[in-house]
Amino acid sequence: MVHNTISVIKALDAIFLKFQKVIVIILGSFIALAIALVILGRLIFGNAFLGTEEIVLICAMWFYMLGASIVSAERSHLSANILPLFIKNTKILSGIKLLRTIITLAIALLMVTWCYDFLAWALLKKQIMPATKLPWYISQASLFVASLFFIWYFLRDLIQDTLEFWSLCSGKVNPVE
Repeated sequence: MVHNTISVIKALDAIFLKFQKVIVIILGSFIALAIALVILGRLIFGNAFLGTEEIVLICAMWFYMLGASIVSAERSHLSANILPLFIKNTKILSGIKLLRTIITLAIALLMVTWCYDFLAWALLKKQIMPATKLPWYISQASLFVASLFFIWYFLRDLIQDTLEFWSLCSGKVNPVE
């Protein structure tokens, strides 16, 4: 049962991560190209292309938030963990890692509720961007979508860290591997 669940989680992780990486590459390329075109437009025509900044803003929001999600998925976000320098007991370190994951998940759950409320408010207000007339919620939705990915990844981490902690405490082989 545990192995099946972990297999499903790993398969979904791979799909989510691949999708996000493709989108981030496309968005990053588009943002770079659009900014270059704006600069050329100002140099050649003396004016930027109307609305380009708004479209870049939408893309940048999705780019940043999906990028943050990718970092969470890979557990490669910045951290200043000096505890292994002072604590050599792997059970204690694993317990601290589990506690850190629980706190992170709790914060992510708060974030998802705030982002949902923010998106609901944006949908209700129906604000639009001045130049393109695109709705603001297109960029604001990136916060909510990323927070859902955060919840997924932190739940996955919670399962992995719990299994790791349990296996260290019980002396059994780690079932995560």
